[in-house]
Amino acid sequence: MPDNLVLSKVKSGTIALGLVRKGSPQPIGVLGSGFLISSSGYVMTAGHVSDGMRERINDLRKENIEAERAIFIVDHDGDILGFATAGVDDRIARYRMPQKPIGLTMAGEIDIALYKILKKEEDLPYLRIRNSNVTLYEEVVMCGYPGGVQSLNFSTASLGMRMSPVIQSGKIVSLFPSDNSPVPNGFQTDIVGTGGSSGSPIVDSNGDVVGIALQVLGADVMDIENENDNSTPYIAKVGLVLGLTTNVLSVVSNFAADYFERNIKDIPYPFDTTTIHPTSFRRL
Repeated sequence: MPDNLVLSKVKSGTIALGLVRKGSPQPIGVLGSGFLISSSGYVMTAGHVSDGMRERINDLRKENIEAERAIFIVDHDGDILGFATAGVDDRIARYRMPQKPIGLTMAGEIDIALYKILKKEEDLPYLRIRNSNVTLYEEVVMCGYPGGVQSLNFSTASLGMRMSPVIQSGKIVSLFPSDNSPVPNGFQTDIVGTGGSSGSPIVDSNGDVVGIALQVLGADVMDIENENDNSTPYIAKVGLVLGLTTNVLSVVSNFAADYFERNIKDIPYPFDTTTIHPTSFRRL
């Protein structure tokens, strides 16, 4: 488990993503988590968090509410606890592999999105992506906003707002595609995540990012009030967290400046495929 100073730095580099009313800094709600990857204001999150914000903007428009994407950062100023809202570039960088490496079992479209904060800020706290791959049974920490909209609930939360991100600890319990993969592309933890956890940084004992939370291994639940209810089961957004490794994250983070500053797109950044073994199946 990282010490308190490291955990404090991890929290400083973790942000919430959500919506604000157009022209207002007040949050409508949090839809996911993310983290700063450079002092220039680049933010990494899960791609489906970005998709969810777009869908929510369209739903609110039907209610005559104009909303826009934003990120939220806890802002300490002496004894005053504030919440800084920052607008983001409308362009959203998504990464697709131009050609899938042989033996890579993950999807061709990677569930990661990059944002850039519009207002230029100096010395933003950011998290460093580790150069080496995560290891099996390594102790890790996840930092984010589980519960999503409940994090900044201004009206119904019984305990009031939770502005600060939450630290959860656990271990890497499995690697993708297998535990002995020399260059794993993903992992499973024993950390329990929920809606809002997507995009959270997963860090090592030094506070360096070893992965990003993308999915929870949810469970089938039935909403049954009485024994005659024929409710359809649904997947609960609560479960063990799965994530992508730094083999993927470092490639995508290198893409940020090219996309936002130089407007260069579709650059075939290669993954480290030198030790990826082809996948095969056989009968015993």
